[in-house]
Amino acid sequence: MPVTWFHLGPALMLALIFRLNLFIVAISSIISDIEPLSVELLFLFGVKSLPQELYATRGHVYLHSFIIAIIIAAVIAVVAKRFFKEDFRDLLASALLGIFSHVCLDSFSHEMIMPLFPLSGNPFFLANSEPYLTGFCLLSYFLSLKMLLPKIPETEKQISFLLKLFSIFMILSFLWILLNPKGYFGFSTFGLTTYSGVPIPYFDVKIYGNGLLQLREKSHFISLEEVKPLMKDSEVLILGIGYDKAVKVDDRIFKSGIEVISLRSDKAIEKFNELKKKGKKVAAIIHSTC
Repeated sequence: MPVTWFHLGPALMLALIFRLNLFIVAISSIISDIEPLSVELLFLFGVKSLPQELYATRGHVYLHSFIIAIIIAAVIAVVAKRFFKEDFRDLLASALLGIFSHVCLDSFSHEMIMPLFPLSGNPFFLANSEPYLTGFCLLSYFLSLKMLLPKIPETEKQISFLLKLFSIFMILSFLWILLNPKGYFGFSTFGLTTYSGVPIPYFDVKIYGNGLLQLREKSHFISLEEVKPLMKDSEVLILGIGYDKAVKVDDRIFKSGIEVISLRSDKAIEKFNELKKKGKKVAAIIHSTC
């Protein structure tokens, strides 16, 4: 799934049907993404290298998720039991629904996930399923909202307002994702680059052959040493040399053994998307300004 909060739709709908605790379902669903998100952020800012099996983490494996759900239910039962009327069994059911629904949805859209660990691979992966899953999650969310709003007392109008505000946010997020699909450059202009739906102001960006994004220190020179990691597992390297072509490129890069294309940044972005649609493994460096 592209955005964590879209997972909430199916989980909340099932929670309402089975009368489980909505708060615990939501927390359990979101908690699955904390570990991979933190690792991705560290990679984005160049703090550490990214593990090959990013989504084969504790939050995206059914076995580990079961353990996490038990921990969540136990902590709530011991620490915050005065705020929850449910017994441990219902707390555990809520936590399991939240976290299992998240893993289930990601199993269809993330090829690298290993949901059945210790078994390797992902037998549930469906290529190009992400837009349909996102639409399904959005629909589930609004069905949940329709079920939930009549149950909110008149004295809690602020809750209804917040839910409606969040609904607008969900719709705008969905539209943004449609216009800026995962793995492609979206709306980009001088000083702003959007990749996989993530708007990045000012910074230059690196895109690896496996589609991962990393910020690049602002520079008007691209060296062979810098692009070597990008060339691994890539068929084509795209160099966006700025909107005014101010970036100089190390001549050795063009003799490095893979196809290298150097273009003005806006044209480089177009070329990247074009080759990606053809199924090419494309890496890129895009200079976002001059």
